[in-house]
Amino acid sequence: MATLYIDVPTRTKQEILRCVESRDEQNICTGIEQVIVQQIDGTSYVDVTHSIVRAVSLNAKSKALKKLFFYFIETFPKLDADGNLVQEALVFCNFLRQQLEHPNEFVRGRAIGLLAKLDSLEMVELLYKPLKDNLYHFSSYVRRNVYAALGAVYTQYRFEEIPHLLYECFSNETDTPSQLQLFSTLHTINTDLAERYLRNCDVQEMSPELLQHVLFFFRDDDFSRHCVLLSDRAVRFQAAMNLVESFAVSAPQRDVSDNAALRNNIDTILEIIKDDELAGLRRPALQLFREIYQRGVFSFKDYAVEILGLCDESDCELSRDVFSFAFEVSEPHEFIQVSDLLLGVFRRTVSLNERKLQYKTMLLISMADLVEMYGMYEDAMLDETVPCLADSSPELQFAAFQFLSAVSRLARERVVHIVLRSLRQIKFGKIFRYALNILRRSAGPAYVCELVAELEMLAADTALSYRVESSNIMYMAIVLTEVVLENKDAVGHSVVERAVALLLALSTHDIDLCTKSTVNSCIRLLIGGEPIRAASDDTILCGDNVLSPLVFSLIPVKKAAAFPISAKREDRVDVVQLTSLSDPLYCEANVQIMNSEVLVDVLCINQTEFDLHNVLFDFTFSSNLAIKTLISPFQMSPHAAREQQFVFRISEAMNSFVLGRVTFSYPDERKRFNATEMHTNLGEIKLSVLDFLRPQRMSAEHFRREWPKLEWENVYSLKFHVRESSADIARIAAQKMNSFVVNVETGDDFHIVNVSCVTEQGTVILGNVCVRKAEAVHFEARIRSRSEDIVKSLSAVLGETLRGLKD
Repeated sequence: MATLYIDVPTRTKQEILRCVESRDEQNICTGIEQVIVQQIDGTSYVDVTHSIVRAVSLNAKSKALKKLFFYFIETFPKLDADGNLVQEALVFCNFLRQQLEHPNEFVRGRAIGLLAKLDSLEMVELLYKPLKDNLYHFSSYVRRNVYAALGAVYTQYRFEEIPHLLYECFSNETDTPSQLQLFSTLHTINTDLAERYLRNCDVQEMSPELLQHVLFFFRDDDFSRHCVLLSDRAVRFQAAMNLVESFAVSAPQRDVSDNAALRNNIDTILEIIKDDELAGLRRPALQLFREIYQRGVFSFKDYAVEILGLCDESDCELSRDVFSFAFEVSEPHEFIQVSDLLLGVFRRTVSLNERKLQYKTMLLISMADLVEMYGMYEDAMLDETVPCLADSSPELQFAAFQFLSAVSRLARERVVHIVLRSLRQIKFGKIFRYALNILRRSAGPAYVCELVAELEMLAADTALSYRVESSNIMYMAIVLTEVVLENKDAVGHSVVERAVALLLALSTHDIDLCTKSTVNSCIRLLIGGEPIRAASDDTILCGDNVLSPLVFSLIPVKKAAAFPISAKREDRVDVVQLTSLSDPLYCEANVQIMNSEVLVDVLCINQTEFDLHNVLFDFTFSSNLAIKTLISPFQMSPHAAREQQFVFRISEAMNSFVLGRVTFSYPDERKRFNATEMHTNLGEIKLSVLDFLRPQRMSAEHFRREWPKLEWENVYSLKFHVRESSADIARIAAQKMNSFVVNVETGDDFHIVNVSCVTEQGTVILGNVCVRKAEAVHFEARIRSRSEDIVKSLSAVLGETLRGLKD
C-alpha cells in the first residue's frame, strides 16, 4: 500500500465532526484526514464512525473519499479492551464485501489488500468466502492480490485449505507475474506443495521469468540440471550458479580434481556473462568464483584470460574486482597473455570522458599490480604509460607514476630517465613528491648531475610556483641530499657544490620555519658538518642571526649534565610525527626501546608569533606500560623549540600503544592568555611485541622438557595460496619471531621448525611451526609461554606477516 502523507493543523473533535457532517467534499476529506492522524496517535473516534460511513455513502462516486475511507478502516481499532470485535467493525465488513464484488478491478484489488491486513479473525471469517470467489477473476491484478492475501491469512490464522487452494490454481494460471506471486506465496506457506508442483510440471512449458524465480528459491540439483539445458540464457545462468554452489557445499565429499561437471557449469556461467546484455550477472558470478577459489574447491587454473574478458569500462568497481581475481588465479606462464589483454583494453580506451578516465586510471593501477606480482613487465606497457605523464588529469598522471614506481625495480635507469623528463609536466604537489620519491629510491651516480640540473630549472621557473611551497621544498631538499650523499664519491665535489647552492636558493623562499630548519640541516650534511639540532626554548630555530657565544677562559664554567637519552640518539628505532605540520605546536617523537624501558623524546616547535603558556602533555597507554616521568606544564616563546623527554617502564612484552594529547593556552586579540585553550590530539605510537624479543639458545632436549611447563598456548592456523616453498615460509616465520631455531624436520611437502626466544623481562617463548604445501599452503603455529598476552600478540604478528605473503 502506498504511504499516505497528511500535513494538516490539529482540530478538536467537535470541529472534525462538523467537517464530516458538512456537504462539502473537501471539508469531509479534511475531517477524515484528521481522524486518521489522531487514530494513529491512539485517540479513539468510535463515536464518529457512523457519520463518516454516511458521508462516504452519500458521496460514493468520490475516489478521494473512498481512498481515505480505506485508510480509516486500516487505522480504526477494531477490538475493544477485552479483545472482542466492536459493533462498528461490522459496518466495515459490509463495505468491504461490496468492494470485493466491485466491477472495477483496481477497487477490488485495494479491498483485497486491506483484507490481508485485518487483525480480527471474525472480520476475516465474514469476508473469507468473497475473497475465495476472486481466485478465478479474469483480471490478473485481482488474482495476484488474492494470492498474496490468502498467504497472509494463512500465516496469521492457519486456514488449512488455503495451501491446497493455491496449489490447484497452478493448473489454470497462465499470467507470468501471477504465477510468480502464486509460487512465492505457496513456497512461503507450504514448501512441500511448491516442490511437488515443480516435480510434476514440465520445465519446457514454464516461462523463463518463472523459472528464474523458482531457481532462486528451489535449490534442487536435478531440477537445476534440467534447467541448465534450456535455451534461455538467464535461466541457464541461475541453474549453473545453483549447481556450483551445491558442489561447493558438498566439496569435501567429492573428488574435485576429476569432476568435469563443475568445470562445465563454470564454463557455462562464463559463456553467458560475456554477453554485454547480461553484464549485470557478472558481479554475483564473480563473488561465487572468488568464494569457491578461496575455499579450495576449484583452482581456476588457465582461466585468468577468460576472467579478464569480464571487465566493463562502464563499471570501474566491477572491473577492479575482475582484475584483482584474475591476477590472483593467474600463473606465471600466463603473464604475456594477461599483459597483452590489458594493453589492448588500455589502447582502446581513447575518448576520455569522466567514466572512461576513471577506467583508464584503474587500468594503469592494475598494470602496476601485475608488475609487482610477477616481477616482469613489457616494454609496450612502459611505452603506453609515458604519454599519460603529461595528461592534465591528476588521477591519470598519478596512476602513471605508480606504474613507473612498480617498474623502477626492474628497469631502474630507464624509469629514472623518464621521471626526470616528466618533472616539469607535473602540476600537483602530491604527484611531484611521489615522483621525487621514485628518484630517491632509484637514481644512481649516472643521474645525480641530471637530477641537480633538473631541480635547478624547476626552482628557477617562476611559472611553477607550487613547487616552492614549504612541503615541496622540504621534500626536494631531503631527496637531493640523500641522493647526493649516497653517490658523493662518484659524482665529485662540483656536483655537491651545485646541490648546496640550490638548497641555499631554496631557503630564500617564503617558507615556514620547520622547512627552513630542514633545508639548513641538509646544507650542513652536504658540506660535511653535523645536522643542526633544534634551538632551545629561548633562542631562534637553526641558529639564524645568533652571535657566537662569548668564552671567558679565566672563569671556571660548570659543565652541563649530559642528557641521558641524547647519548644514544643514533640508536633510536623510530621517528613518529605526532601533530600536523599546520598545527600551532608541531610535535614529533624519537622512540627508543632500551631493556625494560621505552624512551620517548618529543621535539616541540612553536610555529606561532606569540607565546604559548601552560603547555602540558597527557598520555594514555596500554596496560603493560607505566610512565616514570613527572609531567609538568611549561611555556614556549615564539618560533622556539624544546625537547621533552618521557620514560615508560615495560612490565610485560606485548603489542602496545601510546596515545595522548597536548594542551596549551595562547592569547586572544587583547593578549589575554586565559581566554583560549587549544587541545591537539597526538598521533599513535605503536610498539610491537617483536621489539621486546631476543633469541634464546636451547637444545632440543631442553625444548622438550620446557614445552609442557608453559601453561598458555595459542594455535594459529591459516590456509592460503603463495609461491614461496614450505621451507621459506617456515624460515620467514622463525625470523619474524626473532627466535633461535632449535631443530628442523623436513619432508617432501612439509617443514617443521621448533624455535625459542625470550623477552627482555625473561619470559621464555617456545614455538612449533608446521608448514605443509599441496595445492594450498597449510600453516599452523603453536606458541607457548607463561603469559597469555604474549602468545596472543605474537600470533597476531604472525598473522599479519602471513597475510602480507598472501597479498
